[in-house]
Amino acid sequence: MIVLDMMLPGMNGYQVIEKLKQEPETGNIPILIMSSSSVEQGKGNQKHILQIIPILEKPVQPGKLISSVETLLINGQDA
Repeated sequence: MIVLDMMLPGMNGYQVIEKLKQEPETGNIPILIMSSSSVEQGKGNQKHILQIIPILEKPVQPGKLISSVETLLINGQDA
């Protein structure tokens, strides 16, 4: 499982997700977005991908984080 912030040095989260989903080795790894910035679910080529990735806004409530992690690890990205 990958917990991803959308604001990264040198590359943004949208680019990271695109690269991860294109590779067979990483394409099925569940991703949880945790970001203090607004995440646009329909941005660029990621429209279909971001619709299935859970997004938690910072500051994150511990119970919500635990619930999201459990759901992703048990049910996978399509949960």
